[in-house]
Amino acid sequence: MYSEEYFNSSESDYGAHGPKSYMAMAQEGEGLRTDGARRLDETLRDVRPDRGLLLEVGCGPGFLLKEMQELGWSVRGLELSEYAVQFARTELGLDVSQGAIRQEEFPQGTADAVFLGDVLEHLPEPVESLRVIHSWLRPGGAIAVAVPSTMSLWSARLGLQAYATLGREKCLRIPPYHLMEFVPATLKKTMEAAGFDVRTVRVGAVPISKMGLRGSPVENAGKVALQLAAHTTSRLLNRWGDRILAVGARRG
Repeated sequence: MYSEEYFNSSESDYGAHGPKSYMAMAQEGEGLRTDGARRLDETLRDVRPDRGLLLEVGCGPGFLLKEMQELGWSVRGLELSEYAVQFARTELGLDVSQGAIRQEEFPQGTADAVFLGDVLEHLPEPVESLRVIHSWLRPGGAIAVAVPSTMSLWSARLGLQAYATLGREKCLRIPPYHLMEFVPATLKKTMEAAGFDVRTVRVGAVPISKMGLRGSPVENAGKVALQLAAHTTSRLLNRWGDRILAVGARRG
């Protein structure tokens, strides 16, 4: 599923990470990634001030993990894709394990912080997976979980309504399919059910430059207009964006 093609293709029937492939966008977006790493660093340190061992679950090729290492964290990664693991190890020199979220992957109570970015929506049992991650953290350790929230967007709702009116169907995601669709309240409840004390839940919106605009000019113009509105409402009201970041700590 997460083969080399997944990371390097930008075809409409595979990959679908935006206007270019995952690897191309990641390598070209160094500035955005650096800014994102600094924000994540600040977010995690609001919960646990000292930098320590950071575990990224679903770290992909390791670009963000490398940025966090350069900020002073000790880092480890966990990733399903053999291609991504080999890239992280050989090209970036990172300590990344290949595997799923299983108890035996990491020692209990050793991580100071954990980050999951665009992972939780793919898991068939998110609460059970988070409980395993909970066990890897030290008491008081920080966790940050970022997920898409497609159906929070007015563009997605209006688009689906239009398709329904026309008697057509629309698949929102191509493989690997998202198994879960979160809104702020359900993400918070999911993390709490796994034993985390959720401190903040923030809504954001995907940058225009990262949107995969593959429709007609009229359709794309409408998407961009509604996405600009999502940037405004998420910033001012913490609502109606297509990204969610929840931050918390291990209890006890």
